[in-house]
Amino acid sequence: MKECYVQRIPEAVQVAIADLIPPFQEEVPGWIISRINTPWQSRNRGFGSRLLDRICSDADYERVWLWLQPLATGQEMNGLNQEQLVAWYKKFGFKVSKDFPTYMYRRPGRAK
Repeated sequence: MKECYVQRIPEAVQVAIADLIPPFQEEVPGWIISRINTPWQSRNRGFGSRLLDRICSDADYERVWLWLQPLATGQEMNGLNQEQLVAWYKKFGFKVSKDFPTYMYRRPGRAK
């Protein structure tokens, strides 16, 4: 796993970025995705999905869990609302935590 993932297009323009925090507590068994961002002009073109797919593939390969707290931002610039964001993460195998309902997790090997 890496602490930063970047999706670029051939013109070398950054179209999506993700920041991850490595495991730091036993209570959180895996990496935390602290941010996935796609600039508003690059949204709805699959860049964020391809980036998250790479992150999930690496997590599967390394057999680590992924955690995140979906926070909808940027709706005014074609972003997702909270319900849409949770549904988007579910497409990648994330589930809402029963113990921490504002967080989602993904076990390794949970392909789309």
